[in-house]
Amino acid sequence: MIHALVLSLFLAPSPLTQDPAPTAVEGAQARAVETVLRLGDGRVVRATVRAVPGGYELEQRGGALFFPADQVASARDAAGLLRELAAFERPRSIGAAAAARFALDAGLLPEALVRLDRALREEPGDREALALIAERGDELPLGFAGLADLRKCLDSGADPADALRETLRQGARLGPAARELVARELGQRLGPEQLGPAARAELNETDGARRAFGALVHARALPERNLGPLVRQSLLDPSEAARTFGAIALAQSDDERVWGSLERAFHSEHSALSLRAAEALSFSERPEVLYILVPAMQAGAGSGYRPPRSSIFVGNQRAYVQDFDVEVAQNATVADPVINTLIEGVSLDVAVVSVTITPATRLGVLRRAVQRLSGEDPGSSHSARERWWTNYQARQKSPNTGL
Repeated sequence: MIHALVLSLFLAPSPLTQDPAPTAVEGAQARAVETVLRLGDGRVVRATVRAVPGGYELEQRGGALFFPADQVASARDAAGLLRELAAFERPRSIGAAAAARFALDAGLLPEALVRLDRALREEPGDREALALIAERGDELPLGFAGLADLRKCLDSGADPADALRETLRQGARLGPAARELVARELGQRLGPEQLGPAARAELNETDGARRAFGALVHARALPERNLGPLVRQSLLDPSEAARTFGAIALAQSDDERVWGSLERAFHSEHSALSLRAAEALSFSERPEVLYILVPAMQAGAGSGYRPPRSSIFVGNQRAYVQDFDVEVAQNATVADPVINTLIEGVSLDVAVVSVTITPATRLGVLRRAVQRLSGEDPGSSHSARERWWTNYQARQKSPNTGL
């Protein structure tokens, strides 16, 4: 990926000229070092170059590439910039997205992508990372075979259907930041009538990565489309990534049917479905969802959740004569036996919560959901969460207590 990024920079159209016969340097030549050149037109080139009279020279097959000094805004030693980046992100309080912004400002494009990937792997909805991609994504060049073919088709007016399908297939294998860049570019260059059917088809693929990327394309380029399939994906898909991006695609929807469906799923007696609904709700931008999640978190179980119960008996039953009822008639007595049953064995009443979803696991999922939605950690103890919830409500001017 890094080599593809650097190559795309060199192949991009440029006013820079390739000097077939650079000016000879008198005396000892300057040492070639890895340098970040920021050009006057805003582009960034990172390569091993040598300072020569009048500019910078990059040795490559077929001749030297010459960068005139009047077209270079700045030239910084890459090793020094990397040391500055390491010093910046050394404090633990510095997040991956902030470090990515620092790297981008320094012209360290591969390092910026690495840190954006880290931020989005830790939290797919990281607001700071997504804002940086939306704001400065054009500075992060991206290219692979499918996308290159799609761009050619769109530029030439050819039918992009085949290239689009291949772009979606290949894009599903990229890193988190690159997927975001591709999804946004598709939304900018294709209309819903072209992109919609292809992205909808991705939701039905057998590969979970492709279903996840199809949902991300809906989130970034096709809002309010295919909501029904996305609700099902966010709740029922076996792939965690596909469920996550299905929920992200639903996040900005104003359709009350979507949120009604997720709320009903959260109140389900099936614990796995209830937890998936909690995770889907946590990606919403609706603060009122907290009034559903927080009470469930404090109760230690999902609102309305009742584990299934069953009874079982293992043993034997034996009949025996317990007593005799004596009846007296004229000139006679009759002994009427009383028959009873002796039970030997064990009777159990069983309630199965889950073999994998324990109360602690459920509490952890709900706590993370509340933290994602509110942007604050509610606390690790019941009393700490109670204090947090009281303070949180007090900070809200007019809290809404329902969906």
